[in-house]
Amino acid sequence: MDLALFKRKFNFEMQHGRYLLKTLENAEELKAAFRLRYKVFQVEMIGLEDNDFEDHDAYDFDADHLGIFDAKSGFLIATCRLNHSDFCKSFYSEQEFTIQPMLENNLRKLELGRVCVHNDYRKGIIIILLWRAIAKYIEISKSDILFGCGSVSTEDPEKAYLLYRYLLENNKIRPQAGVEPTEKYKSPDFERLHLSSDLSVSASEAKEAEALLPPLCRSYFDIGCFVPTKPAFDADFKCIDFLTVLNIPELDPQIKKKLFGDVGALAL
Repeated sequence: MDLALFKRKFNFEMQHGRYLLKTLENAEELKAAFRLRYKVFQVEMIGLEDNDFEDHDAYDFDADHLGIFDAKSGFLIATCRLNHSDFCKSFYSEQEFTIQPMLENNLRKLELGRVCVHNDYRKGIIIILLWRAIAKYIEISKSDILFGCGSVSTEDPEKAYLLYRYLLENNKIRPQAGVEPTEKYKSPDFERLHLSSDLSVSASEAKEAEALLPPLCRSYFDIGCFVPTKPAFDADFKCIDFLTVLNIPELDPQIKKKLFGDVGALAL
């Protein structure tokens, strides 16, 4: 991938206090995003050495990349990748899930991926600003559906099944015919639990499930995302992924007002 040839697809830039939110526009900014991704996905999640390498793949060139910068220092605090159906023919999620039934319509689809926030900024305003930037991008790109993989750092089938039951209990699971993890990402142990165990969730189990969900993943459900199938088990990144889907026209009016309104109103 020749980064010098990269062009952003939708342009947007806004400032909130000391933070600058924008679509990345040049090779230097992309490299900063790829380095941050390496630190989060390769160093923190997998345990590789921090050699200042970059994390990138075949989906990056056809995508836009959002960034949140410290406006004074220029330091990149957070980034995410947005693949829009107007510009790409395939999506990262197709590796882990059979999403073809979701794609067989004329709606404009937006895949959210490679979401990462620097370790020092994972609570509070940065996650709020990240969602504000994503909401602005949804507006500009006229997207109808937002989807992607919400990751949880566990490979334990029992914890994965607890989370699945917890989401089911809280009406976050909405099964969709034909959508399921691909064979490579299925867990036989999870499947056995799914067939044989009680679906109810006790109060103590609910607390355990809530503790397992990272703030970013929890924010998906706070804004109205649902899960159409069982989780995928990603051995490469030592995590499970829930396929999260947000139908923009179906958004709760109050959530929509917060998401697309002023930053100060977006208290997830």
